[in-house]
Amino acid sequence: MVRSFEELEGLVRRGARKRLVLAMAEEEDGLRAAAAAAARGVVEPVLVGNPKAVREVAAHEGLDLGSFRLVPAEGEKECAARAGELLRLGPEAAQRVDEATRAADEGQIGALGIGL
Repeated sequence: MVRSFEELEGLVRRGARKRLVLAMAEEEDGLRAAAAAAARGVVEPVLVGNPKAVREVAAHEGLDLGSFRLVPAEGEKECAARAGELLRLGPEAAQRVDEATRAADEGQIGALGIGL
Protein backbone atom coordinates (compact mmCIF):
# COMPACT_ATOMS: atom_id res chain seq x y z
CA MET A 1 0.00 0.00 0.00
CA VAL A 2 1.25 3.47 -0.90
CA ARG A 3 1.46 5.75 2.13
CA SER A 4 2.54 9.13 0.70
CA PHE A 5 2.39 11.17 -2.49
CA GLU A 6 6.18 11.00 -2.74
CA GLU A 7 6.06 7.22 -2.70
CA LEU A 8 3.28 7.27 -5.30
CA GLU A 9 5.22 9.61 -7.58
CA GLY A 10 8.27 7.38 -7.27
CA LEU A 11 6.21 4.40 -8.44
CA VAL A 12 4.86 6.41 -11.35
CA ARG A 13 8.37 7.38 -12.42
CA ARG A 14 9.09 3.65 -12.62
CA GLY A 15 5.98 3.14 -14.76
CA ALA A 16 3.53 1.82 -12.15
CA ARG A 17 0.22 3.66 -12.38
CA LYS A 18 -1.90 3.09 -9.27
CA ARG A 19 -5.63 2.77 -8.78
CA LEU A 20 -7.06 5.41 -6.43
CA VAL A 21 -10.34 4.60 -4.70
CA LEU A 22 -11.92 7.83 -3.45
CA ALA A 23 -14.76 7.47 -0.94
CA MET A 24 -17.26 10.36 -0.71
CA ALA A 25 -16.14 11.49 -4.15
CA GLU A 26 -18.77 14.25 -4.12
CA GLU A 27 -16.50 16.29 -1.85
CA GLU A 28 -14.80 18.99 -3.92
CA ASP A 29 -11.26 18.82 -2.52
CA GLY A 30 -10.91 15.06 -2.94
CA LEU A 31 -12.44 15.09 -6.41
CA ARG A 32 -10.14 17.92 -7.57
CA ALA A 33 -7.09 16.08 -6.18
CA ALA A 34 -8.09 12.81 -7.87
CA ALA A 35 -8.66 14.59 -11.19
CA ALA A 36 -5.31 16.40 -10.93
CA ALA A 37 -3.46 13.16 -10.16
CA ALA A 38 -5.21 11.43 -13.07
CA ALA A 39 -4.30 14.30 -15.41
CA ARG A 40 -0.64 13.82 -14.42
CA GLY A 41 -0.91 10.12 -15.18
CA VAL A 42 -0.32 9.14 -11.56
CA VAL A 43 -3.57 7.31 -10.82
CA GLU A 44 -6.65 5.68 -12.28
CA PRO A 45 -9.49 7.03 -10.11
CA VAL A 46 -12.40 4.94 -8.90
CA LEU A 47 -14.94 7.33 -7.41
CA VAL A 48 -17.31 6.08 -4.72
CA GLY A 49 -20.28 8.25 -3.87
CA ASN A 50 -23.60 9.67 -5.02
CA PRO A 51 -23.30 9.67 -8.83
CA LYS A 52 -25.55 12.70 -9.34
CA ALA A 53 -23.70 14.72 -6.72
CA VAL A 54 -20.29 13.68 -8.08
CA ARG A 55 -21.29 14.76 -11.59
CA GLU A 56 -22.65 18.07 -10.30
CA VAL A 57 -19.43 18.86 -8.42
CA ALA A 58 -17.36 17.85 -11.44
CA ALA A 59 -19.39 20.12 -13.71
CA HIS A 60 -19.13 23.00 -11.22
CA GLU A 61 -15.35 22.51 -10.96
CA GLY A 62 -14.89 21.98 -14.72
CA LEU A 63 -13.57 18.44 -14.26
CA ASP A 64 -13.82 15.74 -16.93
CA LEU A 65 -14.77 12.39 -15.41
CA GLY A 66 -14.86 10.61 -18.77
CA SER A 67 -12.53 7.71 -17.96
CA PHE A 68 -13.18 7.51 -14.21
CA ARG A 69 -15.10 4.61 -12.72
CA LEU A 70 -18.04 5.79 -10.63
CA VAL A 71 -19.37 3.40 -7.98
CA PRO A 72 -22.76 4.33 -6.50
CA ALA A 73 -22.93 4.65 -2.71
CA GLU A 74 -24.86 6.90 -0.33
CA GLY A 75 -23.51 8.42 2.86
CA GLU A 76 -20.19 8.14 4.63
CA LYS A 77 -20.63 4.60 5.97
CA GLU A 78 -21.70 3.03 2.70
CA CYS A 79 -19.00 4.92 0.77
CA ALA A 80 -16.32 3.79 3.19
CA ALA A 81 -17.54 0.19 3.14
CA ARG A 82 -17.75 0.06 -0.66
CA ALA A 83 -14.30 1.70 -1.04
CA GLY A 84 -12.81 -0.76 1.44
CA GLU A 85 -14.30 -3.69 -0.49
CA LEU A 86 -12.89 -2.39 -3.76
CA LEU A 87 -9.43 -1.98 -2.26
CA ARG A 88 -9.49 -5.39 -0.63
CA LEU A 89 -10.74 -7.24 -3.71
CA GLY A 90 -8.62 -5.42 -6.28
CA PRO A 91 -9.10 -4.41 -9.91
CA GLU A 92 -11.37 -7.33 -10.78
CA ALA A 93 -13.98 -5.97 -8.36
CA ALA A 94 -13.92 -2.59 -10.10
CA GLN A 95 -14.59 -4.36 -13.42
CA ARG A 96 -17.61 -6.14 -11.91
CA VAL A 97 -18.84 -2.77 -10.60
CA ASP A 98 -18.56 -1.31 -14.11
CA GLU A 99 -20.57 -4.17 -15.58
CA ALA A 100 -23.29 -3.96 -12.92
CA THR A 101 -23.52 -0.18 -13.22
CA ARG A 102 -23.87 -0.39 -17.02
CA ALA A 103 -26.61 -3.00 -16.65
CA ALA A 104 -28.49 -0.80 -14.18
CA ASP A 105 -28.11 2.26 -16.41
CA GLU A 106 -29.49 0.27 -19.35
CA GLY A 107 -32.47 -0.92 -17.30
CA GLN A 108 -31.37 -4.54 -17.34
CA ILE A 109 -31.69 -4.78 -13.56
CA GLY A 110 -34.02 -2.84 -11.31
CA ALA A 111 -31.65 -2.11 -8.46
CA LEU A 112 -27.90 -2.05 -8.32
CA GLY A 113 -26.61 -4.70 -5.98
CA ILE A 114 -22.95 -5.51 -6.29
CA GLY A 115 -21.59 -8.70 -4.82
CA LEU A 116 -18.01 -7.73 -4.13
